Amino acid sequence: MSNPKAGYPDVRTRVRATPEGKLLFVRFTLAQRVEHLVLIVSFTMLAVTGLVQKFSTLELSVFAIRLMGGIETVRQIHHFFALVIIGLSVYHVAHIVHLTMVHKQQVQMWPNRQDLRDAVQMVRFNLGRASSRPRFGRYSFEEKMEYWALIWGTVIMIITGLILWFPIGATEALPGEVIPVARSVHGWEALLAVLAILTWHLYHTVIKTLNKSIFTGVMTEEEMQHEHPLEYQAMMAELQESIVPSPAMTLAPAATLEPELVVVEPDGNGRQRKRNQRQAKAGARPSSRKRNTRQSKATVSAQPGEPDMTIDHQMETAAQEEATDVAS
Repeated sequence: MSNPKAGYPDVRTRVRATPEGKLLFVRFTLAQRVEHLVLIVSFTMLAVTGLVQKFSTLELSVFAIRLMGGIETVRQIHHFFALVIIGLSVYHVAHIVHLTMVHKQQVQMWPNRQDLRDAVQMVRFNLGRASSRPRFGRYSFEEKMEYWALIWGTVIMIITGLILWFPIGATEALPGEVIPVARSVHGWEALLAVLAILTWHLYHTVIKTLNKSIFTGVMTEEEMQHEHPLEYQAMMAELQESIVPSPAMTLAPAATLEPELVVVEPDGNGRQRKRNQRQAKAGARPSSRKRNTRQSKATVSAQPGEPDMTIDHQMETAAQEEATDVAS
């Protein structure tokens, strides 16, 4: 379900309550977590199998190559996970197109002027020139920088990797000098990516703050207030608006229904009959519809030309006649 007003997923699907009464905020869907896990595995295997080829003269690289079964096996493993990350990239682009074109959701990773202001304030805060750190929304400028660095690096690695994988085909369309350039760019970009993951990414997600949301999918209320206070405030306001009904939706109070009592009274013939009486104010009479229904059921047809008599009237007449006989 989407929120047509903002283009974001419905906030009621992104906030959960624990049995203890605490709130959990859905940060990543299952598909996003699986995508990240595939990226971790493929990136790690590409880094290991690629760096041992770049620095093949090191003793550690020689040992790793032998452990994996030789240089040809290392290359096959490298090519396999290269195909995995290419497929993952295609899926990621298709998923973004689907969200923006079909579900009309806004792309939150686009940089804007506020990101520049947040970066300046963060530098001033780290230098002690600002009293508070910037307040972030869905994504901080740091997360956006890392995301676009990943996109840029992936594009470079795929292009240069395909040139090195198919050098003959590449030189048919490009000059021969492209091969050593691609080899150099591919190797150093890989090293830069590994260093960025080991320093920047791990520092912000593990050392600085242990952020497990990419694996659990959720953040606690305290984590949201600290890491993404603007998004937290927006979600709580939207949640409150979705819970509290508008005046036009207020329902009128339901009419009070009074229970009925069933009274059992013996009749003159030793049989019992039931009479429904409504528990109401003293002297209240049943509705005309129910009264007419009971009278129609209790009315006995008299002889032609005589008025109809109810059972009560007949009982009263019979009792009078019996009393007259006894007296005589």
